[in-house]
Amino acid sequence: MSNIETCLICDETIETEEWCKCIRCNVRLHNDCEQTYRGEKLYCECPHCHKIGSIGSYYVNPTR
Repeated sequence: MSNIETCLICDETIETEEWCKCIRCNVRLHNDCEQTYRGEKLYCECPHCHKIGSIGSYYVNPTR
């Protein structure tokens, strides 16, 4: 299994320390892709499992 993560929406490699993840189905997204997908909605919805409120932002400190 590869450690390289790709964004579910744009299918590009997630190379930044900040990203989003669905706590239900574990898909990962770029923060910008998730915000674009959300649009004008005032809530988040996973583009994979469609669970409302399951997307969380993460920051990984590369120095640790």
